[in-house]
Amino acid sequence: MSAISRSVVYWIGSPPTIEERLEFERRNLVIRTLTEGTVIDFNVARAVVYNASPPYVPVVSAQIGSLLTALEHGLMVYLLAADDAIQAHLLREVPDAVRKGHLAMLVRSRTGSVPSFECAENIARHDAGRHANINLQIQLPPDVHLDADQEFIVCRAFSDCMAVSLEPLSGGLSATAFFAQATLTASEVGPRPLPFFVKLDEAHKIFTEVTNYQLFATHHIPWYLRPNLDPSRCIQGVERGILVGSFVEQSESLWQAVLNGKGPRYIHALFEDTLMGWRSQAYSRPPMKCSMASSLKDVFKWKRVPVQTVEQAKQHGSVRSPQELWEQLLNLPEQQLRYAPMHGDMHAENVRVRNNDAIIIDLANASNGPLCADVASLEVWLTFQVPNSNKQIPDRKVWTQVAKELFSPTEVNRPPRLASTDVGLDWLRGCIRQTRMIAGAICECDTEYPTAIALHLLRRSQYTTENEEDAYRRGYAYFLGSQLVEWLTTKSSASGSASA
Repeated sequence: MSAISRSVVYWIGSPPTIEERLEFERRNLVIRTLTEGTVIDFNVARAVVYNASPPYVPVVSAQIGSLLTALEHGLMVYLLAADDAIQAHLLREVPDAVRKGHLAMLVRSRTGSVPSFECAENIARHDAGRHANINLQIQLPPDVHLDADQEFIVCRAFSDCMAVSLEPLSGGLSATAFFAQATLTASEVGPRPLPFFVKLDEAHKIFTEVTNYQLFATHHIPWYLRPNLDPSRCIQGVERGILVGSFVEQSESLWQAVLNGKGPRYIHALFEDTLMGWRSQAYSRPPMKCSMASSLKDVFKWKRVPVQTVEQAKQHGSVRSPQELWEQLLNLPEQQLRYAPMHGDMHAENVRVRNNDAIIIDLANASNGPLCADVASLEVWLTFQVPNSNKQIPDRKVWTQVAKELFSPTEVNRPPRLASTDVGLDWLRGCIRQTRMIAGAICECDTEYPTAIALHLLRRSQYTTENEEDAYRRGYAYFLGSQLVEWLTTKSSASGSASA
């Protein structure tokens, strides 16, 4: 927590009454009224009170622009107004993103007479969190830069440090993730704590991920199989947020382990050990009858599929448009599905491995959904992700033939067959064998897993890329997804005709 008490309350506008001052003093809070020339230091403050009563309305109006800065520093904001018209005038300075978002409880608006103890009591109970250490030395590689908002929130998260070194980590598409090594300013143990992971993203996304860690991880994933957040360093501002937790030391990504031929045992550990607390929930209630596409509605966003990806897919055969494929998926009959917590973005860079453990990270998209969804997501990612090293990229014709075999409608429910010759993709076949055995044990019908696979193949086609091999694989994912959707549509029509 911050080494500064943050006991100051800035008071702007109509001065506090004697009774109000006494209420603040009783709670060890110091009121500082704003006068001409007053220098505001939000680092020492816990709240700011804007008191707009005549004749101080112009004074408050001139200073109300500091409201967003106060919120960025973690302060509570009180908007006191003599009547509704003045209050409406003040509230125009509060963006909708604040009033409707995670910071809404920090802005209190009161009109008319307010009990003398109210502001003091609520502000005394408020924890403003860490102050911004403007002297913090942020050390970055030469080719990495933070904008002013990112630097500010790092200065808050590491307020008790004299320096923090940030090294970028690979992984997500929108967030910025780092390996962080900090130097504490004062510690009885020593200046060098264990390393952290740091994630910078939009504030609402960080808020969601912190909430997901509390809901999905705390009581359902063993503490040693997930990162542990440092709550005091996890901060959400108006637009930017930061997530800070323990870094999984002496580990490598599942992707690296897979490429080294160690994938199957870690995939087994991931689903049977790490996520068993999630997956066991599926059997605490009967299967649900619902649509796979509706259950995974955020997986495939058909409007995002680039035209060039569809054109790339057409080189392999006839395909329908993204909208037509989505409507076909929505039109499939309901299935019996088992529901459980799911990661929502399961890929091999979101799993770290160490010794015999698979450690899950990045819970930003955790929710409840079909039990097979994470298995399908990982399987598709492993097949279509392009290795970083050119030496590990197989011949395109060979890869295409293997992918075609793995995801053909007649084979997608089965473990892959042994290759007749070594084509350099035995590591992939071993991983898919493991995912297929897991899927076969949990799916309730023979169309469940193909539908989940189809959705994740089409999801793969949503993103643009400048890498030629990656673009080819995304186009082929669209083609294979389209083939699966056509097969599912035909199968459901035949089943409907037979029932009639």
